[in-house]
Amino acid sequence: MGGIQSSQIQEPQRSQNSEVKTDCLSQRDGEQQNAYSFLALPNNQRKNEQNSIQSLQQANSNSNQIKKYEYQEKKSFESPENHIENELQPEKKTKKNEEKYSFFNNTEKDEENEEIEGTKMIGQAPILQINNIQSIENTQIRIKDNYYPWLKQRLEKIEIYEPLEKFIDDQSQFVYNTTLSDQSQYEGFMKNGKRHGYGISLSQTELFEGSFEDGIRKGWGRRITKTTVESGYWENNKMQKIMEKQEEDLFYKGECQNSIPNGKGYLKRSISTYTGEFVNGRMEGYGVFEDLIKKVKYEGQFLCDKFYGQGTYYFSSGKKYIGQFQNSQFHGQGEMFWPNKRYYKGQFVNGLFEGWGYLIDEDNSIYDGYWKNGKKNGKGKLTVKNLEVQGTWVNDEFQEGK
Repeated sequence: MGGIQSSQIQEPQRSQNSEVKTDCLSQRDGEQQNAYSFLALPNNQRKNEQNSIQSLQQANSNSNQIKKYEYQEKKSFESPENHIENELQPEKKTKKNEEKYSFFNNTEKDEENEEIEGTKMIGQAPILQINNIQSIENTQIRIKDNYYPWLKQRLEKIEIYEPLEKFIDDQSQFVYNTTLSDQSQYEGFMKNGKRHGYGISLSQTELFEGSFEDGIRKGWGRRITKTTVESGYWENNKMQKIMEKQEEDLFYKGECQNSIPNGKGYLKRSISTYTGEFVNGRMEGYGVFEDLIKKVKYEGQFLCDKFYGQGTYYFSSGKKYIGQFQNSQFHGQGEMFWPNKRYYKGQFVNGLFEGWGYLIDEDNSIYDGYWKNGKKNGKGKLTVKNLEVQGTWVNDEFQEGK
C-alpha cells in the first residue's frame, strides 16, 4: 500500500460515547479505505474486528476477481468511468449490459434471417443480388460514365438499341462496371467469372451491347466501332441468320452467315442499291441493282457481283435490253428496245451486236444478216421500203459484186 504509512497516523482521542460502526466497511471500496477504518477502531476492538476484516477482504477479493473478469470482457464497449458508475448502480448496469449483449445475441440471428445487402468484390466492381440492384444503383459508377468521346458522338447520331430478346440466366449475378482480364470494361450479368446474360462490353475500339453465354456473344446484340454499327443475332462471336450493318458508305440489312451477307438482303451504298440474294458477301442469285449516279437498273441473275445469266437492263434514256449477260455485259442471245421504236434481236458479244442479228431501224429499214463489233459484217439482206439488197457488208459498207 503506497502513500501514507500506518506509523504516521495518530490514534484519535475518543470520548466514552463514541462508536464507530463496522457497517462503514461495507460502504467503502479498496484496501486503503479498509485500513483507515481498522486503525480508527479502539484497541480493544481491533482483534475482534481483524477477523471480520479478513473475512470481508476474502469476500471482496473473490468479488473483485469476478468484476475484473466481467470488465475485461466488456471493456471494449465501456469506458472505465462507465464501468465504475455501473458498479455503483447495479440495476442500471444490468439493464445496459442486457442492451449491449443483446447486440451480439441478435447479430447471429439477423445474419441467418435477413437477405444479404452487402457486396462481394470481383475485380473492381461488386457482385450484387439481383433484388438489391435498384437500392444501390444510383451510387454506382456506371459504364456509360466511361464512354470515350468518339463513342458518345456516334451514339448521338444513332437510335437507342432495343434487342428483340435479352438472355438472362436466373443463376447469373449483375455487376456494375468491372474490368475483365482482357482489360475491357463490362456491366451486366456474369456467371462463374464469365459474361453470361445481357450486358454491355466496352474497349478502346468498340462497344458491344447484347447477350452473352459462357463469355461468348450469343443472342441479339449490337456492336459499335469508330466506322461501323452492326446488330443482329450472334453465335460464337459472329452474327448468324440476320444482321444490320452501317458504315460510312454502306448499309446492309438481311440474312447472314459469320457476319457476312448470305441469303436474301438489302444493300445500299452512296452510288447504288441492291435487293436480292447473297452468297458469302457477294451479290449472287436473283436480284435488283440500281445505279443512282447513272440512273440505270438491272434485274436478273448475278454471279460474283456481276450481271450473269438472264436479266433485264434499263437505260436512263428509256432503252431496254432483255437477254443473256456475262461479266455485266450483254453477251449471248438478247433483244434491244429503243424509245424511237428501233429494235434489235440477235446475238451479242461483250455488249455489241455480233453474229446473226435482225435490226429494224428508225426509218423502218430492216437488216437481216451478220454483225461484228456492232457493225454489219458478212452476208446479209437489207430491205428499204420495197427495195431489197443482198450481198456482203464490211463495217457497215455494202460490197458490190460480192
